Amino acid sequence: MRLIDGDRLFAEIKERHDMFAECEYIGDKARRDELGAFMADIVNAPTVGGWISAKDRMPDENEEVIICYEWTGLSGNKYREVTVDTIVNLEPGCFAIAWIPLPPMPKEEEK
Repeated sequence: MRLIDGDRLFAEIKERHDMFAECEYIGDKARRDELGAFMADIVNAPTVGGWISAKDRMPDENEEVIICYEWTGLSGNKYREVTVDTIVNLEPGCFAIAWIPLPPMPKEEEK
């Protein structure tokens, strides 16, 4: 895995995307559409080492992720815990605060 600066990459692609804003040539319009799709992919790409706020966006319902959730005990105290699960499997009364995608599984070395 190679870490990149997604914000810088987004800015560079947006600069190229904006160059095609006034173009009439259909090929240039197609390039602009492709660049727009790339920009959406960058915005929605999983982050490495960073939590995603549940207020910003939620993972797919069946996607296993690391979830930080909050719940209130019988005493009225609030607790935060972290688990690996899907959002739909959270117990009633548990509310997702943030989540992070699971890293890829290690590959076995071939002999």
